[in-house]
Amino acid sequence: MRASLLLALLIISVWATAAPPAARPGVVLDHQTSSASSASGACGGSAVRVSGLESSSQARTFIGPQGSIKIMGATTLTIGPEAHGNSGIFLQDRNELHCLSTGKGQMLLLAMHCDGRSCPIVDYRVVDPKAARVISAQSAMDECDLPCAEKALGVSVPKALRN
Repeated sequence: MRASLLLALLIISVWATAAPPAARPGVVLDHQTSSASSASGACGGSAVRVSGLESSSQARTFIGPQGSIKIMGATTLTIGPEAHGNSGIFLQDRNELHCLSTGKGQMLLLAMHCDGRSCPIVDYRVVDPKAARVISAQSAMDECDLPCAEKALGVSVPKALRN
């Protein structure tokens, strides 16, 4: 009994001193500045603005479904709710946007996470920021899965953006 009490105290002390989960940024851009609800920066030399940032209890930041993403390259591409978006892309429940270095130059990867409605668990869009256009080839269902995103990027999708 004494040994089990000591073991329980040890477990509690280890649990109490464990570090909180590391914050996971939902937006990663070059020269990024952020506030509680927005971020701006660059990718591939183009300006990028994001609104609608939210935080979860797991120290994760993401773009909410009512957020918007504006990419200002050769033209302007806006991703967001209905009237605010010219891309035809609707954000899902939790969305992440990362600027990635690839063999084709810097690309934006948008990972859209669905929380259980009739949509894929993770749907991707790869955006060429210089041209401000989507370069991933969506399926007939307007979806881009992991192989689709990796084909458009020419590199592997980072593990942090897979789930």
